[in-house]
Amino acid sequence: MSLHPGNLLGAPRAEADRVMLERAFVETKDFLALAETDDFNFVVGRRGTGKSALFGRLTARILSRGDSLLCTLSPEEHEAVDLNGLLARYGTDYVTLRRIAKLLWRAELLFRVLASRHAHYKGSKLDCDFLISYSKKIEEEFGPLAQITRTMILRRYEKDTIDPRNLPARIAADYHLDRVETTLSETLAKNAVKAVVLCDRLDEGWLPDSISTAALGGLANAAASFIDKRSPIQVVLFIRDNMFRALSHIDSDFSRNIEGNTLRLSWSKESLFHFVAERLRVALNITDTENDTKVWNRFAQRELRERDGFETCLQSTLYRPRDILVLLNAAYRVAGQDQRDSIIPLDIETSAHQISNDRLRDLLKEYDEVLPGLRLFVDLFRARSARGRYGDLLALLGDALGACDFSTRASADFSLLETPSAIFDALYGVGFIGIKDPVGTSYQFCHDGAPTSGVLDPARETVVHPCYWKALGSSEVSLPESIVIEVNDEYDAKGTLTADFRAKRLGTVVSDLGLIPLGVDGQTDFENWVFRAIKLLFPGQLSNIQVKPNADAVQRRDVVATNSASSGFWKRIHDDYRSRQVVFEMKNFEDMGPDEFRQASTYLTGEYGTFGILVTRSRGEGLSPVERGWVKEIYDTQSKLIMLIPATMLARALGKIRSPKKKTYADEMLSKRMDTFIRSYLSLRHQRTKRTG
Repeated sequence: MSLHPGNLLGAPRAEADRVMLERAFVETKDFLALAETDDFNFVVGRRGTGKSALFGRLTARILSRGDSLLCTLSPEEHEAVDLNGLLARYGTDYVTLRRIAKLLWRAELLFRVLASRHAHYKGSKLDCDFLISYSKKIEEEFGPLAQITRTMILRRYEKDTIDPRNLPARIAADYHLDRVETTLSETLAKNAVKAVVLCDRLDEGWLPDSISTAALGGLANAAASFIDKRSPIQVVLFIRDNMFRALSHIDSDFSRNIEGNTLRLSWSKESLFHFVAERLRVALNITDTENDTKVWNRFAQRELRERDGFETCLQSTLYRPRDILVLLNAAYRVAGQDQRDSIIPLDIETSAHQISNDRLRDLLKEYDEVLPGLRLFVDLFRARSARGRYGDLLALLGDALGACDFSTRASADFSLLETPSAIFDALYGVGFIGIKDPVGTSYQFCHDGAPTSGVLDPARETVVHPCYWKALGSSEVSLPESIVIEVNDEYDAKGTLTADFRAKRLGTVVSDLGLIPLGVDGQTDFENWVFRAIKLLFPGQLSNIQVKPNADAVQRRDVVATNSASSGFWKRIHDDYRSRQVVFEMKNFEDMGPDEFRQASTYLTGEYGTFGILVTRSRGEGLSPVERGWVKEIYDTQSKLIMLIPATMLARALGKIRSPKKKTYADEMLSKRMDTFIRSYLSLRHQRTKRTG
């Protein structure tokens, strides 16, 4: 065969290669379930599992039928960002925002169906006086029905002062949605016409937060409402797996509205083999060869021949169509450089190395905001055996925990996860590491953020996913033939998103403060809580953070950290107060007196500079008259500043950094508090004197 200059098997993304998709589309059982039944309204899959290809083929199939109206909805990223920004004005309560989003989506979906009815050959029969006059009125307000979006509708309420809880009812009433839906459904049913709305690209602009998920939840609930009413309007959503997981954990109506109507996309070795063979038939122009293995052997030589050779290639993928296309296209280009028209193991090896680097880079980038410590965890596996035992791996992670100096922002996740088993769960939840089945030879991998279930035996075997081996310089060459890599994509309602997992752990740290009793009984727990909070809030700015580093000395400081900041609050402390070593004293009671201030001031010498912090259990953020007096007294007589910080302020900062957008909140909080101390507590106060005469 002659050499093909580009992607022999077609572009990895369905949107970029319509011709190959049309000629080599594999009508899987998932496709047939969508095309021939009304059983599913939610199509769920990871990136690269073929959602867009399925969307495109299903669109063509429905258009070819005469019994259905078809509407397609593919929101752009800016639309999602715009909607989320508008929803944020109504607060952060998930249920309230979801109800608003549901009515907005419901209106848009009905407008799309109204707009498409004239494209059907029965278009004239799908009209009635009400729908005609209604459509005209809406178009006078917004423009063409097919171009009206949920954001356009919500903007109409921007200047209104309205309780967010009342907004859904207002939207429904203003646009007569109940009457429109009832009339439209009756008209469709009377003429034996079904309306199908396919929604794709819903991940554009989506973030794992309550607002983005509420917007998605509103659409999901709108789609489910048509099911509940047995409406001839069917809405099918193509959703990425992590978005679906977010809904399952945040949305209390998930199991009732969504779970039973879901089709989860999955690919077996056999289905991927057939998928590749179909594309090779088109690419090599051998459509008369029916046997998939013979087709593969025209393309693959030496140890890559037969199904076993194909499975060797799969070990460098995540068992997704996109992965195998990228690998085989790249290998074919390498073969072409040697003027060969078939691939050999060296071609796969060369391509897999580059792809492995790309895969690892993508993994780290995907979780950079919600799990920045992942990069540090992954680095522990460089130039090591990819396989090992769970107990040995916990020891490796434990050593890294003990050696962490918190010199980078990412190192905060060592304190957040806190235990080796929690770090392992994070690595398992992002698909980096797998666990061997208790029975058999297969390794189970998870790519949806779900932690391991139960306590694992220390002798249980683990393995880093083979697609990362080459990037990490793993000492493994290949897996034994008896070992199988399996991707576990089955939905587990107990699983958690990595982002949600991180937020929950931070929430637990915050709530733990309230469980610590005041006084001597809770002093140790309080010191440990503050120690952990400091590591979570200030990594990269404060390093080598230690609790009671000089426990045997006369002056025993509670927590000391090296000030290594190059900007922000802590740089200000270094420049203005010469504090290379920062002292935190923890006092597990509410009011500070002379003894506490005198003790703290004695610590501030040499490298410790003239600045120290007292962390207290004060209920308020202001200082008592006694505390103000002593702050000013020590500053005036010794030129030392002792800042009091209630632990509740640290807790609030921990709550804020659950959102990646708020990662600088703690620094900004302390800067403002410093300004308060300088401008208020340290300023001279003059007593007014009465005028005489």
